[in-house]
Amino acid sequence: MTKLFGTDGIRGKANIFPLDETSMELLGYTLGTIIGGVSGNQPEVIIGYDTRESSINIFESISRGFNKCKGKIMNAGTISTPVVSFLASYFKQYAIAITASHNPYEDNGIKIFAPGGLKLSEDKEYVIEEGLLRRNIFQESTSFAPLIIDINQRAYELYYEELIRKNFPALDLQGMHIAIDVAHGAGYHLIPCILGKLGGTIIIHNNTPNGKNINHQCGALHPEYLSQCILNTDINPGISYDGDADRAIFSDNTGKIYDGDMILAIIGLYLKGKGLLKNNTIIATIMSNYGLEKYLISNGIHLVRVPVGDKYVLEKMMELKVNLGGEQSGHIILSDLLKTGDGLLTTLMILSIMKELQCSLHEMIKGFERFPQILVNVKTKNKVPIENIPELFNAYNEILHKLQENGRIIIRYSGTEPLLRIMIEGHNYQEISAYAEMLSSIAHKHLS
Repeated sequence: MTKLFGTDGIRGKANIFPLDETSMELLGYTLGTIIGGVSGNQPEVIIGYDTRESSINIFESISRGFNKCKGKIMNAGTISTPVVSFLASYFKQYAIAITASHNPYEDNGIKIFAPGGLKLSEDKEYVIEEGLLRRNIFQESTSFAPLIIDINQRAYELYYEELIRKNFPALDLQGMHIAIDVAHGAGYHLIPCILGKLGGTIIIHNNTPNGKNINHQCGALHPEYLSQCILNTDINPGISYDGDADRAIFSDNTGKIYDGDMILAIIGLYLKGKGLLKNNTIIATIMSNYGLEKYLISNGIHLVRVPVGDKYVLEKMMELKVNLGGEQSGHIILSDLLKTGDGLLTTLMILSIMKELQCSLHEMIKGFERFPQILVNVKTKNKVPIENIPELFNAYNEILHKLQENGRIIIRYSGTEPLLRIMIEGHNYQEISAYAEMLSSIAHKHLS
């Protein structure tokens, strides 16, 4: 069981362990020894990063460590996590995305991809983690200047555009007015560039990153911003991305917001109608609304739930040979195209469905009814097992008994942040609100 790697790599405060300079050098060194040991050749790695002010410093630290193995670093520049995953697959090389995704700018993180585009295996994560924790295989002196190969970022983007052209060859957005919110993040250049080539009118919001404004009151974490911007206009739809552009949340000009559950439902029914939904199954997480489950069942589609985290979604998709999965947060994995969530691929899939069916988002999701859902986040100092907090554990079981078949309750710790997440669903909003308030009060008392 790793301690530093969560459900989505390493994440924390920039410049503080494990994201301090020495630790990042050590990570680069350890990864270089792993790659060199596997291939027997000079280790090579592709590195891309988001727009946080700390990303360049982390990139340079990793490069110094990697260079101690006489490794070659290909600098992909500011680029989205999905493109980093794609490059790992395309070039059959290891790759690193330096990003904290939807977190505030003070945070940063590391996502490591193996050749093929999948997240690094847990056994290799363990080796890196042991090195970071023990620091017993690292020499502080630097023998070599960093060998950073600056490949033109535009060249990398063109490889990714091949994927777009191959899978959406006939997509023409002529006549569509689309708004996008790129959250001052990693997709601020590429997403408008690709959408702009498809013929629609693209209105761009929050695309002036300054190192500190990533995700700030915008993007997929705050889709209400774009929803209000396009309200009662001729712009439809709006798409909000997060800082590393692997999430997409949609909205329309009536003020309605379409989260990942709704997007899964739309794409799932479309693929089923085309005979393309493999094994007639969609993978979602325990956080997906019960309304999604009911909607899919009513349309003859199976839903399989997994723990929160796109790595768990993908693992189950591969196990069951399923080609669609995702999270309520907007991570959607179209595994026939790419083995990770990709906000732009999700966007193109939805836009192509809208164009082909000549339907609005509202029309395509007709019959989908969300259960009232409350999600409360409680900041924690320590992640104490819930069963070791009797007052909280007993309250959880009491509420679970009361809800029975008319709702759900989930209490879990975030895999990437110091938070306890409390989610309750049920028919009666006032009732579940009272339950959520009681549980959060107990959690504050014992964990804050």
